[in-house]
Amino acid sequence: MDLSEHGDQALSAQAQRDGRIARRERNRAAIVAALGDILGSGNLEPTAEQVATRAGVQVRTLFRHFPDMASLHAELAGRIRAEVVPLLAAVPTTGDAAERVRRLVAARAIAFERILPFKRAGNAMRWRLEFLQDHHETMVRDLRQHLQLVLPELRARDGAARAAFELATSFEAWDHLRAEQRLEPARARAAMELAALAILAALPRSAR
Repeated sequence: MDLSEHGDQALSAQAQRDGRIARRERNRAAIVAALGDILGSGNLEPTAEQVATRAGVQVRTLFRHFPDMASLHAELAGRIRAEVVPLLAAVPTTGDAAERVRRLVAARAIAFERILPFKRAGNAMRWRLEFLQDHHETMVRDLRQHLQLVLPELRARDGAARAAFELATSFEAWDHLRAEQRLEPARARAAMELAALAILAALPRSAR
């Protein structure tokens, strides 16, 4: 075998390995996307068979990538979190309090609408999946800390004022506006902003 033939075989073997890796990555991404699509359609607890069918793969392929459905949900949750965290981080922490409130609500409206079907699914399952309960508690803690960062005025207020503001700008409030009051996103955002600004206006001027 001459050197050129040996080199051709090496390149062919490398191309095959690269192809297998690319195929695995495509399958993994398709599985995660399929779970997201199914949750988004309103099916909060899809089976492995449903996800695999939507992704165009065999069930055994799904479980080669994810040992169980919980790990698949965790992968999706991590990807969604990576999308929404920068939205909240971009909210300014200086300037007029009312404008900070408006921007806080605007960012949360986008973030909450993005996670809406996934958080509903998580709420339905978190009492039996510990990692989902951990995700929920982390989200609540992070939103509370973010609120205090954007509106340090609330830190010096009594617990009732802080609790009211946290409730008014929470995911649960957004879900109620969208599901129970059946408001479109723009109207839900306006309602959340109105409630948050009303609480801000009720604070003594020395606290604003």
